[in-house]
Amino acid sequence: MKRLSRWAVWVLVSIAVSLGVLTARGFFAETGYAARLSDLCDALFVPGILLLCAAGLVFVADDGVFDFFGWTARRLIRLLRFRRPMDEEGDPKTFYDYRQMKHGGRRTDTRPLLLIAAVDLALAGVFLLIYLPLQA
Repeated sequence: MKRLSRWAVWVLVSIAVSLGVLTARGFFAETGYAARLSDLCDALFVPGILLLCAAGLVFVADDGVFDFFGWTARRLIRLLRFRRPMDEEGDPKTFYDYRQMKHGGRRTDTRPLLLIAAVDLALAGVFLLIYLPLQA
C-alpha cells in the first residue's frame, strides 16, 4: 500500500502541474486545434522535466554528495563549543561513520519519479510530433 501511495502522490503532482500550465495558457478557452496541441505539449513537458530534476536531486542527495556539508558543520560546531569534548560517545568519529549513521545502507526509490517523468515527456513528444506538421 505504501508503494502504491508513493506512485499516486507523484501522479497527482504531475496532473496538478499539468492542469496549472493548461490553465495559465488559457487551454480551456481556446478553440484552435494547433493551439490546443501546443498547450498539451507544454503542459506535459513541464511536469516531466520537474520530476526528472527532482529524481536527479534525490539520487544525488541519497548518494551522499551533500553529506560532507553536514559533517563539516557538525564538526565545526563541536570545535567552537569549548566546554564539550570533540568526540562524545555516540558521535561518529569519521566521515564514513557519519554517512553510515545517516543513510544506514537504505536508498530512496526514484523509480516512480523517473517513470512518471518519462511518460510525461513521451506524451509531450507525441503531441509535438502531431503539432509540428500543422505549422508547416
